Amino acid sequence: MKSKGFTFIEMIIVVAIVAILAAIAIPSYQQHVRKTKRVEMQSELLEIASKLQQFKAVHHTFTPNGTAITFSDLGYAADYSGIANFPKSGTATYKVSIENVTQNSWLLVAITDNNQKGDGALGLDSQGQKCWTPNNDLTRCIPDGTSNWD
Repeated sequence: MKSKGFTFIEMIIVVAIVAILAAIAIPSYQQHVRKTKRVEMQSELLEIASKLQQFKAVHHTFTPNGTAITFSDLGYAADYSGIANFPKSGTATYKVSIENVTQNSWLLVAITDNNQKGDGALGLDSQGQKCWTPNNDLTRCIPDGTSNWD
């Protein structure tokens, strides 16, 4: 009498194939998610930059009353040190600060946080210059004429 079903060896082969496919697919998926979140942050930085320019159009400076503009001036929540978490809802993947504020200029710096670690920092300045330090979370990037988000 022949029994129906799978043998132990057949089951081990199937499990091994599934494990190999997962080992290939999961890192690729995680990289795709990191890239998507980075692009979302780049878009958010551009939106913040737009709000900064709107603020300057109204106040004619980024330092009204001699005080540098903050995220709260733009309608964003920030911690005691002026750092805002993005995205605004869910798990924060970036911590963003407005730095080097003068009457006519500013620098936005986005540092990775949580599951975004290892993807690098982003920067955008008042002249529209961008920078990205791929795979280096510890180095703040300062935009210059040669840097970009690519």
